[in-house]
Amino acid sequence: MTQRITITPRTVDAQEVTSIVSLVQLGRVPEAWERFYVASVGDGALARLGGVINAALATPPAAVQWLEITWGDGRRHEIPDLADQTVVVRIDVPTDAPVSSQAGYGSVYEFRGEPWQRGICLSSQPGDFASPNASGGTIASVIFRVGAVERLTSEMSDLLAGRTYYLNVRNQIRQAGAKPAAVEINWPR
Repeated sequence: MTQRITITPRTVDAQEVTSIVSLVQLGRVPEAWERFYVASVGDGALARLGGVINAALATPPAAVQWLEITWGDGRRHEIPDLADQTVVVRIDVPTDAPVSSQAGYGSVYEFRGEPWQRGICLSSQPGDFASPNASGGTIASVIFRVGAVERLTSEMSDLLAGRTYYLNVRNQIRQAGAKPAAVEINWPR
């Protein structure tokens, strides 16, 4: 038998719950735990919502694997074990980067393995594939440049100097085992 509890949270409590659940969905579980702990020892309805928050935190987020590629590094970076995880490349646009006259692109493709459908996305959050700047295929690429105004679009994105963005990569079909891949970035000039 399941017990039902009715709690009427204050607006600030509801906002905090939404923030914590969002952090979990983004895979930022340690930060979510910290916010939950701080909120749960306070007063109000949020302190009584532990079961809801614990249930959300018990669902593991998609695995994230970080791949380090520094600005200007145009080498091929292999991912021999790309399976169900999302691979994230942090892109720190230098503060002194000039507006680009030539666009660059980030690509993911098969390397030392069979052709496989991949997805790639450039976003302002790690692991976020909801950005309009997304592509898929056996060779998937996103086009970007350093711009005067920030725009993440499906054709070409403009990144701002001094900001951080994330190149997110994953297999389109999950749970099929490891499918080796490689990530390469041709930087804007």
